[in-house]
Amino acid sequence: SRGQARSPQAQDGEEAESHPVRCLEIGPNKARIPGFETLDAVKGPLVDHVGDCRKTPFKSGSFDLVYASHVIEHVEWFDVEATIA
Repeated sequence: SRGQARSPQAQDGEEAESHPVRCLEIGPNKARIPGFETLDAVKGPLVDHVGDCRKTPFKSGSFDLVYASHVIEHVEWFDVEATIA
């Protein structure tokens, strides 16, 4: 279910890293997820960043969490593996 982003929990007795959690939703539809930035191929009122999900305009590791629902069917079959890698 869609919910608000939460900080990653510490594992195996380690302390959680102290930094803001940055979350990205690819292809927001009619509502955005609270606490998430958005990326879409087309500019719109819910879109923070315009770009192609196959090659995002962000450096690797820019986001702690990326959410993409009903997006992969818009990617050509031969680009799927590279897109989700």
